[in-house]
Amino acid sequence: MEVTSTHQGNFRLALEHFDNMLSLYDPEQDDVGPFIEPLNPGVAVRCFAGWCHWFVGEPDRAVVRIQEAVTLARRLSEPHGLAHALLFAAVLHQLRGERPMAQQYAEAALELAGEHGLLLYSAMGQIVRGWALIGNDSDQAAADEVRRGLATWQGTGAKLMLPHFLTLLAEAIPPTNNNRNDEDPGLRLLDDALALVGATGEGMYESEVHRLRGERLARGAPDEARVRAAEACFTQALAIARRQDALSLELRAAMSLARFHRDRGRDELARDVILPVYQRFTEGFDTPDLLDARQLLNLG
Repeated sequence: MEVTSTHQGNFRLALEHFDNMLSLYDPEQDDVGPFIEPLNPGVAVRCFAGWCHWFVGEPDRAVVRIQEAVTLARRLSEPHGLAHALLFAAVLHQLRGERPMAQQYAEAALELAGEHGLLLYSAMGQIVRGWALIGNDSDQAAADEVRRGLATWQGTGAKLMLPHFLTLLAEAIPPTNNNRNDEDPGLRLLDDALALVGATGEGMYESEVHRLRGERLARGAPDEARVRAAEACFTQALAIARRQDALSLELRAAMSLARFHRDRGRDELARDVILPVYQRFTEGFDTPDLLDARQLLNLG
């Protein structure tokens, strides 16, 4: 139930299931061997809890949970569980916007997955490593890396996480400079991601898909229809994040909407959008998103 709730975007409910599971979990069963469970539950539930803590606006607690999972997986020395924990750590740092750390964990997982023939984990590692390379020497190389991982992932028949992974690929593709939405491959990828959300109910990354769609529309050639569409995307992203109680995604959507207003000379409105969201955080003030928020608010 924790896993299902996480992918649906019910992050608070997922954390409730995590707490319930810990109350039932017997750590003395950790060392019974890998043939009882395909993945040690103590590792698995901490991985998903780590993601959920980030979504609800607890980025520091998220790192603690992921580190607990990695530490336990290393102690158990079971390749499947360790690769799982390393990849969840890579995705957590992707969520936090920390490319070097995401790359470090993805490459560690890739090495382990390659040694043991863990195809799905190799695919996921390539996707995250590709995202981590965006903005380095070549966005084309980053996009190609994500594509290779995505092709392997889909080749297995896996559909889980596709909205998230398609969004990471879209981030690696620069927006076009014309007004033809159908000529922007990044927008097509984001539309595909939203179609998958509608078809499967995997809403974990839905807010971010809308936000990034708005960012692409706003950066295109000036056009009144695109401007209105971009604002609508930011507003939708904000509404979804609020409905999911996903404070970290709410902050991102608020920052995008605030920049949209600021660029049009509406500074006071921009501040009104972002300040109430920023003030609800109690941790994570050294993370990229919160540092950007402070800069937007001119808090020094």
